[in-house]
Formats: sequence, structure tokens, C-alpha cells
Amino acid sequence: MRTTRGVVAALLALAVLGGAGCAQPPGDGTDQAREWAASAETWLGAYRAALGDRGGAPALFYAVDAVDDATMLGGRYLAEGRVAVAELEQDVLRDVPTGPLYLGTGSAVRVGAWTSPDGHRLGTLTRLEIDTPGIVRLTRYVGAWSTWGAGVTLPQQNAGTTATTLAEDYLTAWRTGDRTLLGTLYDPDATVTDRLTGAAARGLDAISTLADEGRPTLSLLTADDTLDRAAMVFTLLEPTRHGRLTEVWLLVTGAPPCADQMAVALHLGSRGVIDAEQRFPAVGAARRCTTLADGPDGWWTDRDLPVPLGERVTGVLATDAGPVQLRNGSATADALVAWAFGRFREAGLTAPQVSTVAFDPYDQRCSDATGHAEWNDGATTILVCLDASQVRSPAEAPAHTGCSPGTTSDAHVLLHELGHAWVATHVDTPTRTALTALVGAQTWAAPSSPWRLRGSEWAAEVLAWGLDEVAVPAGWMDGPSNELLTDAFALLTGVAPLTTCTGDL
Repeated sequence: MRTTRGVVAALLALAVLGGAGCAQPPGDGTDQAREWAASAETWLGAYRAALGDRGGAPALFYAVDAVDDATMLGGRYLAEGRVAVAELEQDVLRDVPTGPLYLGTGSAVRVGAWTSPDGHRLGTLTRLEIDTPGIVRLTRYVGAWSTWGAGVTLPQQNAGTTATTLAEDYLTAWRTGDRTLLGTLYDPDATVTDRLTGAAARGLDAISTLADEGRPTLSLLTADDTLDRAAMVFTLLEPTRHGRLTEVWLLVTGAPPCADQMAVALHLGSRGVIDAEQRFPAVGAARRCTTLADGPDGWWTDRDLPVPLGERVTGVLATDAGPVQLRNGSATADALVAWAFGRFREAGLTAPQVSTVAFDPYDQRCSDATGHAEWNDGATTILVCLDASQVRSPAEAPAHTGCSPGTTSDAHVLLHELGHAWVATHVDTPTRTALTALVGAQTWAAPSSPWRLRGSEWAAEVLAWGLDEVAVPAGWMDGPSNELLTDAFALLTGVAPLTTCTGDL
């Protein structure tokens, strides 16, 4: 919905943290105002709860290429990709949230207490950047350098001192509207932006006018018992040896009756002065002090809780055998599925009848297999036990020398499961019996038999070998000759394999 001019003005007044900016006194809000952004609280609450689930629930809330930048907690804490981020959050960085939730239209800010593996208790502030796919990036800031104990470095000590001084000067400047002090704090071309409405003051003159109009009584937000007061100032160092301070966050509150609360991010340019300030109102304060009948919208608007990984439809692939629904995919994963179906076409084979290909490493069936194919209602549903964020294209497959076996690629895993689907409708009983005898298996598909003694597993693996771009039979096959694999491929399909590795190893 579109934010009206009146709402912009009211929220800008809130951003100034002035008592006069309250559009309505506490307790007079409408039901709609009290419900504003409730879905953000629900969604983030479900995300926090999911972190206690040892399955794949946390991954539901992240974008495929999510990044968790927690280098301020130690240089080793950086994760890229949905699975890695979920693991880092669950195993190392689960903090205890405290205080209000702060919002921007594309982000959320939360504060917590975290105990490091070596026992130091830290105040942390986390900014979550959230888009349609989910959480895209988490950036963590650390408060109160003194809590690091004896291990604190000189850049960290300097950052804490500089941040505390900056916080005091900032509060003084906005309390008094002192243009001279503002001029020492801000770059002449600096901006102050309300991340909820997008309203912005650009340049020192506009910032001074904004400060002069507000003249509020500001203070750092009083911490509860889970955090010491010094942790209300948070810092971020440049990731270099010298560790230049690049960001300082403050949690501030204004005067009654609204007691406005904001998370304020101060970005410091190369000259060490503020070149950009961003303000994130607390949800409760925004509801109390602002007319919200018309908005604003944000990442939480019309957002439902995520569906399970295996049920999230991300695309549809058209094949000669009909459409294939792709679940929990990514650009690379979807391209890999298209490539795999294309290999059947290149070999002169009709496409396997598949209704769904789902990528989900947390499915219970993945405990003892890399994939699963199940025939049902005239088509096969395929499970690939990989997260789409970690799928590699055929071009990224592990390197091989000539026709030597190597590590099985993601492409090979998918081709194996598609092989099961193809066999289900293209290989008759006499051929299955002949293949079982050819490869020395005991049975076609008896669950009591090891995989290497099941003809059905040989059939799927032979197809994957023949259609792959490299010759990599699975390790459980005990190194069969390429001549045997070639004969088995011809028996199943009536055509030659695509791979050129058709002689002995």
C-alpha cells in the first residue's frame, strides 16, 4: 500500500525522537495500528524457535545464497550459503534475545546476549536483511569491549573508546541542535534516513534543521539484566589488520509520553565522520506514536511462514514426458535438472516420467542415501539429498584423470535417481532378469540385499555412468570394468553410452 504524506511526516517526527512527534498518545491507537507488522513478529518468532530444531527448519527462513557475517565475534565466524548459515546459527551463534524488535522495510534489528566458546559474555546486535526468498544477510555487531576480558586487541579497545565518545557527542548534538557539533560529527553531504518510511534529510543544513525541530531529551536505552549498559553501543571494524571503525549502532530512547525507541546506525567514512545515518524504529514505539492506518508496508507484508523444503515449488521444467515440478531449487539446481533430462535426449532415449524433483537434505530418507526415487500414480517422485545452495553444476564436478574413477558428482547423483525413473517404464521383466545375471547381482530389488547385489541399483548406476560426462561408477560397485558397464548400458537401452570411457580402466 502507498504511504501517505501524513504518515511520512509522522514517522519522520518519530525518527527525530521528539516528544512533539507523537501523532497520538499511548493507548489511543486503533486496532489496525496495534496489529501493524504483527506478521513480522510472528515470522521472526518462528525463526527463533526453528533454531532449536536439529533438522532443516532454520534453513527455511534463509535465501539460498544467504550470508552470515559474524567476523566481529572472531575471524572464523563467516558462513555463506543457506546450510552453512543455519549450522553456524544453531551450533555457535545462538544468542538470547532481549529488548524490542526494530524494523526497516527491508530489514530487522535485534539485540541479544551471546556467550563465546571461551566463556566471554557479549552483547550483540544483529541486522537481518530480508527479501522475498527470506533472510539474505545477517551482520553482527559487538557491544562493550570490556566483556572480552584479557584477550581484547588494541583495535578493539580503540573501537570501544571511539564508539562511546561518538555516542556521547551524538546524543549531545541532537539534544541541543548545536550546529557546530553536528558539523564535526557529520560529513557535509551526509544523509539521515528513516528505514521505515524512506524519508531522508540530505546535507548538513537539512540535518541541522531536523535536529533543531526536534530538540528531544535523548538517552541510551536502559538495558535489562541480560546486558550491561555499555552494550547499548555496538561496533563493527573494517576487516583489516588495523581494524578501522566503520559502523557504530546506538539504542536510544526519547521522552514521554511516547518514549520513542530507535536503533540508530552510524556509518563512518574514510575521514572518521558520519556519512550516513539510518534509523530503525522499535515496533512498539511505532505503534504507540504513529498513525499507521495506511502503512507502511515492508518485507513482512503478506508473508506467510515458510513451507517445508521438500514442498516449496520453485519452478516447472517442460520435458517430452510432461512437466516436472521443481521443489526447493535454485538457478544452479534447476539448470542441473534441465541438463540431466537433456542427456537422455542426446542419447536418443525418451525422457523418464517424473512428476517432481525435490532438493532436501533434511528428509528422513536421506539418513542412508544420497537420493530416493519412488514410483507412484504413473510417475516417479525424486528426492535429491542436497541443499540447492550447495549444488554444483556439471562444469564444477570434481576433476578426473582420463577414465579413472573419482568422487561422485551432484550431476551423477541426479542421473542415478532419474535412471530409476527411466527403468520403471522402459525396462521389462526379461531385461531386468538378464541384467541381474550379467552384473552378478542376487536379486532385482530385495531390500534385504546389499545395494551392490541389487540389479535395480546396478541399472540406475549404469544409466548414470553412460549418460554422465565423466566415468564415475559409485564406490559400492567395487570397480566394474567399463566393458561390463558398456554391455549393461546397451542391454538396458539398445544404444551406445554417451561417455567415451567404454574400454577397461
